Amino acid sequence: MQKTIYQLFQFLKTVRAAIVFLWHRMVALRLPQVAGSLSYTTVLSMVPLLVIVLSILTVLPQFQGFQKEIQDFMTENLMPAKMSKTVMQQITIFTQRSAGLSLIGGAFLIFSSLTTMAIIDRAFDDIWQVKKRVSFRANVAIYWAVLTLGPFVFGGALLLINWLVHSLKAFVFLSSFLGVVLPFILSTVTFAALYVFVPNRRVHWNDALVGGAIAAIIFSILTHSFSAVFKSFSGYAVLYGAFSIIPAFFLWLYVFWWGVLFGAGITANLPILKYERWRKETRVGYRLSEALMVLYQLYLMRKSPARMMAWDALQAKMKMNSEELGFIIEHLQKFNWIAKVQRADGGYGWALIADTDEVSLADVYDAFVFDTRYYSDQAMQHNLPWAKYLAQLQNTPAHDVRLSELFSASS
Repeated sequence: MQKTIYQLFQFLKTVRAAIVFLWHRMVALRLPQVAGSLSYTTVLSMVPLLVIVLSILTVLPQFQGFQKEIQDFMTENLMPAKMSKTVMQQITIFTQRSAGLSLIGGAFLIFSSLTTMAIIDRAFDDIWQVKKRVSFRANVAIYWAVLTLGPFVFGGALLLINWLVHSLKAFVFLSSFLGVVLPFILSTVTFAALYVFVPNRRVHWNDALVGGAIAAIIFSILTHSFSAVFKSFSGYAVLYGAFSIIPAFFLWLYVFWWGVLFGAGITANLPILKYERWRKETRVGYRLSEALMVLYQLYLMRKSPARMMAWDALQAKMKMNSEELGFIIEHLQKFNWIAKVQRADGGYGWALIADTDEVSLADVYDAFVFDTRYYSDQAMQHNLPWAKYLAQLQNTPAHDVRLSELFSASS
């Protein structure tokens, strides 16, 4: 009995520590400030973005009159009915007027939409702490593919949900159940896809689905909360009339983006919780140890028939999140010690390409801890008394050992 109580106490203690760690990480991400910035951007570019999406959806006969399905989905899952109706009415008017746009106006519409996606992309890169950003020009094709193909995938999913719900009308309980569950699943998968494909970092679907489900739950709670607030403060709408929707919509946009970013933050930090990296006490030089472990794993794989290691396998072996492993990989690539190579099945893996007889422990030490060559040269140029001692660090017997000798002694 005492053992069970002790284990329960330790479990609760671990959960508390994990929640505190996650809270500090969320605070560091500055979600409220980023959500405010994205809300402002969305206000300026939402009309161009939705005009393009609705215009694409209404190209095919199957999607004619699709605005009603979108409005129903928004009402039930994203925003209150009154707000959804007003917003969709205005967007429909803008969509009808977009046919009269000039070539320059149409180009500006597309450019505004692409710029919005680039800003969202940058916000996600900040959450995943991506250091090496992809240029806007390189991502234009991806943004355009999302703008053109995304609406069809989303629209097809909505049509499938409506078809299933209407086909099962005879089964009242099942129809009602699917009417609640399927939109939630669609929201979860949509947010998960956002977390997988937008960041310039490898994200596992399992982690993304957890973050997507949390974001979908947040929106479900917020939608009902907003509806209750609107009903409680009906005098506000009487006083301001049609203008009352404007501040409410701004507030909803802010909360919307906060929920999206919160789900992204959960997704980005799940590997840290999963591999218990948050328990790790950071010590000086820990990057050196991790870099040697990565090199050692790839050294072992070089002796195998595959001769390379997939990212997922390397991450599972190292028990590192994408952010930390990405830093090590990028740094090792910079020195041409490892390379990304294509597998026979078309996928990609990582391989050790360095000559381990040429690379020494001192080289890896200089790359990840302290560049003794550079700082000893600097000390010599300024005639500092410790210059010769820094130079001698590079030639110590332990540092001069080659990776081939180091790894063969371990294997």
